[in-house]
Amino acid sequence: MKKTLIVSLCILLLILLLVIAFVSMPKFSLFSPVDGQVLDAGKPVAWVKIVRQSHSRWFDGYEGASSTQEGTPKYFTETTTTDQEGKFHFGERLPKWNIFRLIGWLPHEPFIDQSITAFSGGKEYPLYVGTKR
Repeated sequence: MKKTLIVSLCILLLILLLVIAFVSMPKFSLFSPVDGQVLDAGKPVAWVKIVRQSHSRWFDGYEGASSTQEGTPKYFTETTTTDQEGKFHFGERLPKWNIFRLIGWLPHEPFIDQSITAFSGGKEYPLYVGTKR
């Protein structure tokens, strides 16, 4: 009876700790929101194709991830077009809800390759290339 009570209390404590960890888990963003404007000689450039791509080395995949070959890293690619004022926007990119996101609060160093590229007149213009850590 006493042993069963102790085991039950330990299980309840473990469940409580998991719930607290889940609720207090920090938000993990693969790519922060981006607002930008494409200019040429100080003048806005309208209708330019803008591509944002990210690849997480921690997460195997996330919503919208795609890969051309099995066993290759999964990338997320998003496309938009500048408006009449040359402005564009991408929202925040969050990982797919999976076990890796649940353990995201564990100590680790996220490593996410990121890029934003403009395509205009048959040419490619890198706007941003970096790694989020």
